[in-house]
Amino acid sequence: MLLPLICQAEGHLVELEKDPFKQPDILKYKPPASSPNQQRLEPEEVIVPQLKLSATLISVTEPMVIVNDTLVHIGETIEDMKLIIIDEGRAVFRFKGKNYEFTLDNDNPDTRK
Repeated sequence: MLLPLICQAEGHLVELEKDPFKQPDILKYKPPASSPNQQRLEPEEVIVPQLKLSATLISVTEPMVIVNDTLVHIGETIEDMKLIIIDEGRAVFRFKGKNYEFTLDNDNPDTRK
């Protein structure tokens, strides 16, 4: 139970009627009301482009990878996949909101959210 808050201003005690630290009701999250006519959307199946990682070239200034016989730098895209991380023996690409890891010894991407 909260006791009424008391504040002292210029020597006068004033009792506060509301908690000044409480979030206003207007700012509280209210979930949207669901409509009976609203259809539930099924997630779209994402087809990940197949990439073949041939080499990772580690450099302090400009790391790069060779993918599908093409030299790719961080930030560049190949088959709509953006290269975001290069490590020794692996590369991580971003595609449709998800991260996919390719390694030198495996052609199938490992999904990372």
